[in-house]
Amino acid sequence: MATTAQHIAARGDSDLLQRLIATAEMEGIPSAANWVQSNMGRLISMPVEGEQNIADVYAYAYETRQQQVSALPPLPGVNPGAVTDEHMKTAIQALIGESSQ
Repeated sequence: MATTAQHIAARGDSDLLQRLIATAEMEGIPSAANWVQSNMGRLISMPVEGEQNIADVYAYAYETRQQQVSALPPLPGVNPGAVTDEHMKTAIQALIGESSQ
């Protein structure tokens, strides 16, 4: 069972919201966007696989993704091992040298 924090995360996911709206539209629900938004909490709490609901499945997928993301190196711009301070210092000094010529 999803925790309240996981429920909130699923309920607030804009991509999931858009997918549910599209599904409701495809199912012929009138005013699908309003209907989904009004029922988002209930929709993600409805059983979809055995006793699991969308919030449970979402929580599992989110945690699985977070584990993979955590294993990635930092983005190049914040990774001092990729673009080193020495790289930046060298580039700045080179530009200063060009400007003074």
